[in-house]
Amino acid sequence: LTEALFVVDGSLDALRVTELMYHPLRSMPEFIELKNSGDSTLDLSGVAFREGIRFTFPDGSRLAPGEYVILEIDRR
Repeated sequence: LTEALFVVDGSLDALRVTELMYHPLRSMPEFIELKNSGDSTLDLSGVAFREGIRFTFPDGSRLAPGEYVILEIDRR
């Protein structure tokens, strides 16, 4: 297990990790799938993953209710 620190401005209570692919078989990529399970659009601007998948959502990144986003590690 790895320790994780989550720091956000505003509420992201409706943001859920809905799927995680870690050390897959064959040549499949590692990824994390996030879903907005709430009733309003989430502003993901500046939300960042710092270890494993390294990614920062750019300004203006929005996730509408019911939408998913997948972040994939590119090992090429």
